[in-house]
Amino acid sequence: MEDREIYKILGSEVRRRILVYIGDRGSVRFTEMRRDLKLSVGSLYYHLDLLKGLVTQKSDKSYTLTSRGLEVYRRIKEGGRGGWGVSGGVVRVLLVIPLFEVLNQSVARSLVAIAVSSAVLIMTSLISGLGMFGVYPVENSGQPPTLTVLSSLFGLWILLDTACSTIYGRFGVNHVQFFSQVSIIYLLYYLILSTAAALRMTFPNYLFLAIQAWLALIMGAAVAVSKGVRLERGFMVTLLALYLNTAILMLMGGNM
Repeated sequence: MEDREIYKILGSEVRRRILVYIGDRGSVRFTEMRRDLKLSVGSLYYHLDLLKGLVTQKSDKSYTLTSRGLEVYRRIKEGGRGGWGVSGGVVRVLLVIPLFEVLNQSVARSLVAIAVSSAVLIMTSLISGLGMFGVYPVENSGQPPTLTVLSSLFGLWILLDTACSTIYGRFGVNHVQFFSQVSIIYLLYYLILSTAAALRMTFPNYLFLAIQAWLALIMGAAVAVSKGVRLERGFMVTLLALYLNTAILMLMGGNM
């Protein structure tokens, strides 16, 4: 593993804590780490997956550091992280990962986030009158805009959650936390579209595609954090969901 890769991996305070925790103890079990570090199952799986090459699992299922992991551990203990994580930190902020990690650690926080984002979504849809079908704005759907927005939010969450569970076996992992993250992402996306509609702005195709690409990236990051899979796998699940959304819309007539 190159220093550049380690630089990115250790851009997360949580992963540094995991590495130091294992290094201090030599060998630990998953349940011990989850209890002592106060991380959810999905969050711990996610970070351990990213620490491959530095952390390995022994035959008795306990976790220990590899020789490279020990080197990094000693470097952290001797002088902090040695500058690792700056560029990784920028990417994390752009993908909203720090917020997702905070929500992932607490069901209570997630429930508050769901309540607030849902309330703002309802108010915004009542004011703007913009209907949705998944990630696409629709006109003259014959349904109340608020109903289409909320059903699109729930539908997107169910589609992403089911796809991740089916493809990667993450059954029963952080459903509430994941829904809170999807709710926040969808709210941000809807605010952009509804503001443009209120100002009678028409997005050029390339700009709309750019916004959807941003949506896919941060949605993929939410899948990765909440479900404990690597980022590229989270992106794959999100792209599959967006493709299905597009296909269904086309089958139903393009503009509802």
